[in-house]
Amino acid sequence: MSLLRWLAVTLRSFRRAPLFTGLVVATLGVGIGATTLVFSIADGLVLNPFPYPEPGRLVGVGTAYPKLGGELQFWEHLSPLEYLDLADQSTLTDVVAWDMGNRQIDELGTENVFTAFWWGDAFPTLRMTPAVGRGFRPDEIGQGAQVAIISHRLWQDRFGADPDLVGEPIHIAGDPYTLVGVMPAGALIYGTDLWTPMAVE
Repeated sequence: MSLLRWLAVTLRSFRRAPLFTGLVVATLGVGIGATTLVFSIADGLVLNPFPYPEPGRLVGVGTAYPKLGGELQFWEHLSPLEYLDLADQSTLTDVVAWDMGNRQIDELGTENVFTAFWWGDAFPTLRMTPAVGRGFRPDEIGQGAQVAIISHRLWQDRFGADPDLVGEPIHIAGDPYTLVGVMPAGALIYGTDLWTPMAVE
C-alpha cells in the first residue's frame, strides 16, 4: 500500500471515530508537553545549570547561620569590609559581591525592576559581555558611578529594543543613570534585569 493511500485510509478511520481521534491527539499533546517540560528542567538543573562558561571554577561565599533545631542554614551576603578582606587576602582570581533589590525606572512608570548592585565587576568574571554597548569601566566600578546595564528582555519588552537608548540617561528612583550596555538574550543572573556598580564604603 502506498503512503498516500495509507494516509487516506487513516484519515477516513479518524473521521469515523472522532472521539477516539480526539483522545489520541490529546494524549500525544500531553506526552509531548510533559517530555519538553522534563527536558527543560533537566537541562537547566543538571546539564546546563549556569548560563555562563566554566561554572566549575566559581565559588559562592557567604555567612552561614545554623537554624535552631535543624540542620538547614540561611546565607547572608558579605558586608563591604568582608568583601574587601576576601578580595585582598584570598587566592581567588576575582572576587565580586552584590546586593539585590527592587528599584523603579521612572521611564517605565511605577513598575519595580529587580536590580543587582555590584561590588567589583561580575561580567568579566562570568565571561559575559554586553551585546549592545559596553560593560562597566574600572573607574566607574571604583567610584560607584551612576551608570547602568539592563537585560536583553527588559530592553526588548519595555524599551522596544531601541539601539539609540545606549548612551542616554534613564532615571532610577529619580536619579539619572547613563545606560551603557545591554546584555545578550538569556544572560540573566538571579533573575535581575538591571545592574549598577556600588562603591565599597
